[in-house]
Amino acid sequence: MHASAGLLRHGDPTKKVDPLRLPAPQVRALAATQVRTVKNVLDRIEGRRSTAFS
Repeated sequence: MHASAGLLRHGDPTKKVDPLRLPAPQVRALAATQVRTVKNVLDRIEGRRSTAFS
């Protein structure tokens, strides 16, 4: 992604830089302790209940 024309006074400093070719992200599930932590945090947020991980 490059800067829009006219955005920078001296032009786009990234126009000669190739985009990074990163590997696709890996899908990972939460461990039981992480799910419990998420539930606890959601329970503490005022007015919200943890229903996403029931």
